[in-house]
Amino acid sequence: MPQAFETAVIKKIAWCILPLILVAYCIAYVDRANIAVAALTMNKDLSFSTFTYGLGAGIFLGRVG
Repeated sequence: MPQAFETAVIKKIAWCILPLILVAYCIAYVDRANIAVAALTMNKDLSFSTFTYGLGAGIFLGRVG
């Protein structure tokens, strides 16, 4: 396969996928910001302790460190 053809295909795929990745990243960022706001009333309404909320948020966000 010629190098020019391979480069053109990769560029075309990247231009199709990158907007989707950008939108998904923005939604994930907003979701992470909203989880802290939701905790203000959710902990009281559901009788969650701070530990329970932290554990659930840690599992949901899936981030270490």
